[in-house]
Parts: sequence; C-alpha cells; structure tokens
Amino acid sequence: MKISLITTLSLAALMTSSILAKTSEKKPWDHPMWPRNVDAHERYFLQIEKRKYEAEQYRKRKAQRLSAKSSYSKPVEIVQNDGEKLVLKVNESILNLKEGEINTDFILYYNVEFNKDIDKLPRKEKKEALKQMRYKFSKEDSCLSMDEYECMLDAMSYMINFDAGEEWQIIEIPITKRGKYTVHFYREGIYGRTTNDATVAEIAGENAELKKFLRNSFGFISGKSKDNTKDVAFYPIWKQDIFVQPKSINSPEKIDEIAKKYAPISFMHSTEEYLPTSLEYMANEVDKDPKLDEEIFQLTLDSTLKGKGLELKRNRTVEFPYRDLRKVLPYNSDVLMVLSSTVGKTKTRLRHRTGTPEDATVYYSYMESEKFNQAYLNYHFLFPFDPKTGTSENPPIASHTFDRESMTIVLDLSTLEPQSIIYGAHLPNQLMGLLGRNSESEAREAKIPFKLQTWLGGRVSLSWDQVLKVKEQHPMIVMAQGSHGIYPTKGSYVVTMDLGAEIDTLIEGADGEQILYPNTLSLKKNAKKNKTFKEYKRKTSYKIKNLELGRITSTSWNNILAFSGDTVDVLGPMNAKFPPYTGREFNVENYINGDPCHKIVDGILQLINDGEGCYKDVDGLLRIPVYNWNINKEREDHQSKIDKEMSELNNIFE
Repeated sequence: MKISLITTLSLAALMTSSILAKTSEKKPWDHPMWPRNVDAHERYFLQIEKRKYEAEQYRKRKAQRLSAKSSYSKPVEIVQNDGEKLVLKVNESILNLKEGEINTDFILYYNVEFNKDIDKLPRKEKKEALKQMRYKFSKEDSCLSMDEYECMLDAMSYMINFDAGEEWQIIEIPITKRGKYTVHFYREGIYGRTTNDATVAEIAGENAELKKFLRNSFGFISGKSKDNTKDVAFYPIWKQDIFVQPKSINSPEKIDEIAKKYAPISFMHSTEEYLPTSLEYMANEVDKDPKLDEEIFQLTLDSTLKGKGLELKRNRTVEFPYRDLRKVLPYNSDVLMVLSSTVGKTKTRLRHRTGTPEDATVYYSYMESEKFNQAYLNYHFLFPFDPKTGTSENPPIASHTFDRESMTIVLDLSTLEPQSIIYGAHLPNQLMGLLGRNSESEAREAKIPFKLQTWLGGRVSLSWDQVLKVKEQHPMIVMAQGSHGIYPTKGSYVVTMDLGAEIDTLIEGADGEQILYPNTLSLKKNAKKNKTFKEYKRKTSYKIKNLELGRITSTSWNNILAFSGDTVDVLGPMNAKFPPYTGREFNVENYINGDPCHKIVDGILQLINDGEGCYKDVDGLLRIPVYNWNINKEREDHQSKIDKEMSELNNIFE
C-alpha cells in the first residue's frame, strides 16, 4: 500500500499539533465551545478534573504570592542560646497593631517564669502568683501593700517601650539550670468590663460553669487605675517557651560516644511504610517534593481557645507555602499557635513523606540531674506523618501531620552506666494494655486473660538487666504500626478510653517483621545468608545524630524546633508539641521518676487518692510511680521466638 507525500505530511502535522497542545497544556475546558464541545457523561468527569486543576493552580498562585513577600514578620527571634545566656530580639510586630494604631501608643510589659504554668491556676491564685513572680523588679518581698494597679505593674516585671523609629528591643536572660523559660508579653489597655460581660453571656448563655471558666480564662489581668475611675487591663498578646540547658559536666565527644554505644535496635511492623527521618527531610530539603513546597500551611490560634475572648487581642494567622517553613516557625512561636495544612490532614502531601533508607535518622539528646544522680539519654524518632492503622494513600480521620516518639535510657550520673529504660507510647491519660490474644474469644479459647497487663501514664519502665539487648548494649525496642508508639516487646496493644464507659478505641500491632539498626553496628560477612535476617521484610541502617536541644535559636540548623506551639494537630481537643517542649524533655525528672502525687483543686493543693500508692523521692516529695513492666506477663507463645531471634542477631552483627 502506498502513502502519498501529502498524507505523510498531514499525519506529521497532526502529530506535531498534538504535541504542541500537550506542551502548552491546553485543557478541554479551554475550548471556545466549552462545555458544549463534550457529551454529558464526559463533561461530568471533566468538570471534576477542572475543579481539581483550578484548586491546584490557585494554591500555586497563592504560594508564589506569599513567597514574593520581602519577609515574614518576626515577633520574637531567639538570637543566642548557648548554655550561658538566652538573648531574645523582640520586634514591634508582636504588638499585633491594627490599622491606625502606632507602636509608641502602647507599652509592652513582660515577665519570665521557669517551668511553671500559672495559666492553669484559678483567677485569684493566678493573680497572687503573678505578684510573686518577679524576675527583676523592686526590693519589696511582696506587693500586698500596693494598690491593685501598682501590684499589676509589679507583676509585669519588665517594660518595653518602642520609641519612634525603633522596631525592636533586646532581652537578655542568664541560663542557670535546664528547663523552659516562659516569656509572657502583655499590652496595656482599657478594659471594657460591660462589653466583656456581654460577650461572656452571649457565649455561655445559662451555663454557669462555662461562665466561670470564661471569667477565669487567661484573657486578661485587670484592676482599677490609680484614680479609681477606669478599669485597666494587661492583655496577654504572646506567650513563648524557650528550652535552655547549661553546659554538661561531660564533653560533647563523651556524650556522642555513649549515645552510639547504646543506640537501640528497633523492630517495626510488617506493613509499616514510614521510617524516622532527618529534620532536613521533614522540611522537604532532602528528596524534595515540588508539590509539597507549594502546599499552603498556616499558624492559627488553638481552636479550643476561640470564642473565649483571647482571639480579640491575640488572634493572628500566618499563611505560608511549606518551602518557607524555616522562615516562619522559628519566629512565630506563641504556645497557643497550631501548625496545620490548609488542605486537611488526610490530603496533605506530607503523608507521602515516608522516608528513605539513605536519610533514616534517629536523634539523641542528653540531660543530667544531680538531685537524682541520674543522666538521661533520650532517643528521638521523628516522622512527617502518622497514619495510625491506615496507609499513606488512605489515611483515616484520626491520622495527623508530624509525629514524634522517644525512649530514654536512664544512666547513673557518676558512672554513666545504664540503670533502666523508659518506653513511651500514647498519652498519659489513656489506659494502655498488652493483649494476650488479638480478640477476647481467642483469649478465652487459650484460657488466658485478654489483657495481660495494663497501665496509665503514657510510659513503662524496665530495669536494664531485664532489657533484651544485642551485644549486651543495644536495647531492643518495638514500634507499633502507624502510631510508632514504643514498647518493650512484640505483640498487640490496645488503647482504652473512658467515654462514659471504658471502650477499646484502638488496637495496634507490633509484630516486628522489619528491623532498624544503627549504622555503628557492622554486619558479619555471612549475615545476609542468615535465615532470620533474610526473613525481615525491610532492613534499614540509620544514622545517629545529636539533636542539640539546648542550642536552638531562630537561625540554627534545628531552628524548626524553636516553635513552642502545637506541631502535631491531632483529632480532638488536645494537640501535641515537638521536642523540646514535651514533659519528656523540659521536665524529664518527673517523666522518669513519676509525676507529683498532687493536683490543684480550686486553688488548693490536694493529694491524689490521699497519697495511696505514692512514694517519697530523695527530697521527700510524694510521686506516682511509673509502671514497672512485668516480663512474666508477656505472651508465652512469643517469648521463645524472641529469645531465639535475639540469639541470632548476636551472631549477625560484629
């Protein structure tokens, strides 16, 4: 069959026009006859595609517009944090000025507290605490003799006055012990009591308890002016935590040596998609995803506080493309801010950041307590996403962006020899349990308890001599599917919540069919032929790095950890923070040795259960003991397999 030259040219022209159409990204809806140019059935699907395309183009334009800004505001910049001095640079943008307001019209007051949470106190006790909380002020021991206005001024401790032309001020605070400094900033103004009462009535209605809560909220501190003619208020406009840590008695080289010596071997679930990642990977600077770079994230006021008066003086929203994460988080660190994706937790591109073997990283931090003669070696596992028992492609509604898990080896401070391990999983108020079988019917058939052991507190303790170890120094841990909770042994675990009745809300597997081990361990030549090693579904060697929690500034390599707001936006009223702003870091003594055995009720310190079950620490303080893991209450059918597996691993590694 012969083809004419004209036909050949026509085909070529047709192919060329088709290619050009693709390169110019012409869409069916660009046709001048749209939507009449397609039939009804095809139109339905094209309209869905068109909406998705337009939404994506809008996000791209918004990302470009936000990035085109010369800069984002920097209300508070951590300039120095070196173990000796903390230096903050406070910008006038912290005043959150509205149109027509001038910075010199306002005086900014601030105070500094250490490892305290006065916000949780009732109003009367909170005001008294503020009176006593002077960081640097007068020689008076108390301000009880002053009038109310002067007393409030005393509580504020320090004053910043942005003079004309001056955009920032410096605050210097000496570092004397490890923990968190909380810096409160207040703006002085006139307090409209009538307006506020009307707002409270509108929000609370006839709910007396809610009225009481709103009146006692941290929305303002008020009192009479000197001439008693007007109400004066100090509105809190910013509250920021900064973690500080003096220099250790041990050298950085010695600490690094110990951290690598005891680096854990982690078993992960057979279906686990995610690996622990570096901060660089989390920030999309490694193995970049261009679409994630353009995804719009936001910092907003904690949703549980909206409608309680706070948003009137404190509300500020910062939107930014993910690629600008380091330009925003380290400078906008109000503890009440929440980081989230504007496309939603189940649609964000972060769910596809599953990690890579080349990037796999576990961080460590090191702390000391002379009081308990303890040193704490924390190992941090950081993940961009937590799919719970779902997948990256189909995450459930309970999934969330960002995840952090940790375990702690407790060392003797004098000898640096291990004493015990604390395994952390889930929240302190959740009842946890190790299952004897995967269902109650299976447990009945096996004639064993459905729940072999249960505990509260969000962690369990196990003495070092009972810990399963490789080469006598690398402890074995097991990570649960999706949630990445850390446990002492393989099995199935249950989360039980009190929802009027105790309901098992989540059962998560921790079968340990993948292995994650430190790159300081070398495989023997014949290791890959070993049957046990071959059966692992994924074998990953991770890097071990110092997280340098005591050296975080707004420009340091780990600066995204300067954000003291909520990084983990979880389902429900309680969000979560990243290190170093969890109790596992800034209040590590309580985390390891047990929380104090008391609580505040109506401003009065009361023992929990009259002190029953509590113990006295070295200072005589009553504490709730951390649950001690019982190795005799584990699944018997698992133990023999685990013992054999550990023996094989000792033969696999040098």
